[in-house]
Formats: sequence, structure tokens, C-alpha cells
Amino acid sequence: MRRILCTLLCLLCFAGLPFSAYAEEESTYLRIADYRASFNTTQLDTLEAQLDEIDAQYGVSGAIIISDVFESISEEQAMQFCQDNDILSDNCVVLTYSFSENYFNVRSLSDELNMFSEADTLKAFEGQLNEMYDQLGYGIWSAEYAYTVCESFCTELTDLSDAAANGTPLDKGYFAGFGYEFRQSMEESAASSESSSDSGYDSNGFAYYSHDNAGWINEYEDTRTTPDHRLVPRLVDEADLISDSEEADLLKKLDSLSEEHEFDIVIVTKNSIGTKSSEAYADDYFDYNGFGYGTGHDGILFLISMENRDWAISTCGKGIPYFTDRGQQYMQDKFMPYLKSGNYNKAFNTFTDLCEQFVIQAESGKPYDYGNLPREPFSLVALASASVLGLLIAFIVCTHHKRQLTSVAFKKGAADYFRPGSFNLSQKEDIFLYKNVSKVRRQSSSGGGGGRGGSSFHHSSSGRSHGGSHGHF
Repeated sequence: MRRILCTLLCLLCFAGLPFSAYAEEESTYLRIADYRASFNTTQLDTLEAQLDEIDAQYGVSGAIIISDVFESISEEQAMQFCQDNDILSDNCVVLTYSFSENYFNVRSLSDELNMFSEADTLKAFEGQLNEMYDQLGYGIWSAEYAYTVCESFCTELTDLSDAAANGTPLDKGYFAGFGYEFRQSMEESAASSESSSDSGYDSNGFAYYSHDNAGWINEYEDTRTTPDHRLVPRLVDEADLISDSEEADLLKKLDSLSEEHEFDIVIVTKNSIGTKSSEAYADDYFDYNGFGYGTGHDGILFLISMENRDWAISTCGKGIPYFTDRGQQYMQDKFMPYLKSGNYNKAFNTFTDLCEQFVIQAESGKPYDYGNLPREPFSLVALASASVLGLLIAFIVCTHHKRQLTSVAFKKGAADYFRPGSFNLSQKEDIFLYKNVSKVRRQSSSGGGGGRGGSSFHHSSSGRSHGGSHGHF
């Protein structure tokens, strides 16, 4: 009996080892909760070390919480996190990011050091971090930009702690300078842009945003409003797939064709699109950046995401009937080889040229579809090559069969092939055996190509109707 008990205790000890190791691993970062897994180990170690140093030198506990996809961190949740990790001291400041709000919040859970002697100082601190976030990524979520904001939080928290410890707490003016300069530069860019055009971006090609602007793109947020005008250029090469000169030429072509036909043709490249599908991201990028001509928001957008080598086409307004499902298949056959080979400039220009061709055809009243696809140019060289090849194959086959018949003697008549008197027909009679009838249902398709024509569509998060297609390359 004693042996059995000892064996059971040993088994329980071994079974508990993985859980002990897991618990120790989970508690490595006491001051950081990265629920979205945005930062790598090196970045987490750096932030944790900075926060530890602030606590050791000034007695100020700092924490950073990056919420999960749709979670919003309240003050009570932030306080509970600090209590659970035993870092809720007399001075505790927490930085949180909420995907549902796409905004950084700074919360002072306790302030015995009197860092925020004025209520506006805390808001100014929070505002500076968000101004930096907006300037870096124009309101679009990026782990790289988020890490920069978190580093700035640690730096500014050090300054706040040091000033308060020396008896001279910082006021809101310390933070207001950055925000004022940034807003002033954006206003000047907006004014110069509006004087030349109403494109919605400044002379350097960068969009101008504020917290009240409806043009932000956050792939985790489905409660935005769509802007009334275009906010970004028709070419956004964030993944840097083409050179600067190629980008300038392509943007010029996109603008020219879009304005000529009053139909937006847009190309967007991304390093990552987060957890959204390429189809949904393309739809939202089109809607929430104000693309589309007229009240129908007519246009087409081509998205490339390099993280998983995704591509997507999103059509809206007239773009849905202009670019039928079969027509988009034809387009894919043309630009896909260039995507796969990494010739992105050729792929984008091929897409743009096809868009112009499709729009012109659709404006004539008969969009490209089954039985009405673009005809390939006739090639005399290809015809001559095929003819020569066919004649060569026919000559080889006929020569081969002729050689097999060399042992057969020539006969003038058929009498030599049967024995005289061996065939005697004694009775003639016609007998009906059976009847076989086959029925084939007639297809009523206006396309004439044997397929289902037209365009399928769906609804995006904004409620608009979109067509399109997507895949991998």
C-alpha cells in the first residue's frame, strides 16, 4: 500500500511540473499585458526594464495593457491587473490601448507623488501619445507604431516622475507643444492642398487626420462613418513594392484615368492586414478612405498584403456591373503571373490598363462577360508556326502508316477477296428492333458562353454593396 501511495505522489509531482513552468513563464512580464501579441520578446524586455527602472528610482509603478481585438480596458480592469501583479503602489500610471476605440488611454490609478497636480496635465499627456500615433500611422493600427508610443510613454513617465520628485510637477504646457505643432503643420498642409485640389491629402501625398476625422482605417472597428471626400492618394504603396519613380508614374496614370472616366481606380499594398480577410479589408479601405465617384461611389480597388501573400479586388457602384465575375477571372489570368514572379510594377500597370479597357467597354453598354471577353490580338507568326507544325506531324504519321502497308499487293477488283459460291442469300426480311430517344434541356443564357454571367455582390461593414474577388499568389 505504501508503494502505491509513493508511486501516485511521484506521478502527481511530474504532472505538476508543466503547470509550474507555464505559470512561471506567464509571470515574466508583470507590468505588460500584450493580449494582441503585438510585440516581440526583445521589445517586451525593453519596455519592462524601463518600467522597472522608473519604479526603482521614483517609486512610480507603470503598466502597459494592449487589449484584444474588440476589448475595451476600463479603469477598474486596469486597477485589477495592477493588483493581481502586485504593482499597484502609491503612484501608479497605466497606458492602455483599446482596439474598439483605436485610441491610447492614460489612467492615473494613484498619485501620491502629485505628478498630475492639474487635471488637464493627464489629458495633455494622453493627447500627445495619440498625436504621435496618428502622425506615424494616420490612425491605422500598426504594432511598430504602437511600440513607439509605448516607448514614448516610458520616457515621458520618467520626466513626470523626476519633475514631481524634485517638487516641480510638469503642467499641460509641457505636452501641448507637440500637439500644437503637429496640428498646425496638418492645418497648413490641408490649406495648401485645398488651394490646389480637393484631393484630401497634402503636397507630400500624406493624408491629414484628426480624432474627429472619419477617414481612419482600423481593421477591428466596424462602427465608423464614411467620409464625403477622398482622404488618401489612389496609390498607397505601404509595402514598398515598387520604386519611387515607378510609384510616381503609376499614380499619375491612376489619377488621369480616374478623372477621365469619373471612376476611381485604386491600388493599395500592405505589409499586414491583421485578422481581417483581404476581401473585408479592401472593402473597408475603399469605404472609410472616401473613394468612389459620385453618389454611387463608383470605383475599383486592388489590394496586396505581403504577410500571407493575399490579394483582393473590391468594386463599388458602377464597378460592380462593369467588372463581372467572369471579367475579373480574365483580369486575374493577366496580372497573376507578374505577381507570382515578383514583377509588381508590371502587375499593377497591367491591372490599371485592364481597368481602363473594361470601363470603356462597359460604357458602351456591354460589359465584358461570358461570350464577350477581350479578344487576343491575331498573330500571323503564331498561325504560320501552327501550320508548319501541323504539316510536319501529319507527314510523320502518314509516312509511318505507309511503311506498314508495303507487304500488301495491289488488287484491281473485289472478286479476289471472297470465294466464289460461298455466299447464298436465301431469305430477305426487315425487322424493327427498338427506338432510342435522347432529350437535352435547352440552356437559356444570354451570355452565350455556357456560363453564368453577371456580378455577385456582398455588403461591407459600412452597409455598402461591393463586388470583387480575392485569393493568394
